[in-house]
Amino acid sequence: MQACFLLSTLAGSDGDSTQETICSAMASRIAQVTGLPHKLSHDPLQREIELRVWSSIYMLDVWNTTGRNIKPTILFDPNWPWPAEERVFDSMRYGDANGNKALLDKSMTPSSSVWGHMIPLTYIKSKIHDLNCSLRELPELGSQAMQSIEELSTELSLWVAKLPPRLLENEQNIAYFASIGRGRVFVALHVGQDLELFHLR
Repeated sequence: MQACFLLSTLAGSDGDSTQETICSAMASRIAQVTGLPHKLSHDPLQREIELRVWSSIYMLDVWNTTGRNIKPTILFDPNWPWPAEERVFDSMRYGDANGNKALLDKSMTPSSSVWGHMIPLTYIKSKIHDLNCSLRELPELGSQAMQSIEELSTELSLWVAKLPPRLLENEQNIAYFASIGRGRVFVALHVGQDLELFHLR
C-alpha cells in the first residue's frame, strides 16, 4: 500500500500522470481491502500510522481522479476517525503502547490535527471540481448554478470557521508549525483552501 503510494508520487514528479493514477488506484484498493480506516490496529502508534496512510491515500485519490476527470476510488465518509494532533504523534515511540496511549488520552482533541482538516477540505475540492465540470456544459449560469456555487462557498466558509485557533492562518501559527517541523503541512492546508476559493470565483 505504501509502496503504491510512493510509486504514484514518484510518477507524478516525473510527469507520468498515467502511472501516477494507476498506482494511486492500486493504493486505494489495497487500503479498502485491508479495511482502512475502520479496521485499525489496537497498538496506538500503529493506529496513527494507519490513519495517516489512509488520509494520504484518500487525498491522492481525489487529486488524481479530479485531474483526469474520472470517478474517485474512495467515497468520502464524514464519520472516518481523524489522526491525532501532530505534536502528539511525533512524541509517540515504538514498543511503548501504554505510554503512547497515555499521550493520546492527555492530548489535544483530533480536531487540532492538520491532517484531519485536510480530509474534509479535500472532499470540498472534489465537489467543486464536479460542479465546475457540470457548469462547462451550460450555455450560461442560471439561478440553480449560482445557488450551487453559493452553497459550496458557504461550505468552504464553514470549514474555515471550524478550524481551532491553533490552525488559523497567522504568523504566530506559521512560526509554531515551522518550529516543530510541520510548517510545510500547515502551509499546504491553507494553500489548498485558497486554491478552492479561487476555483469558486
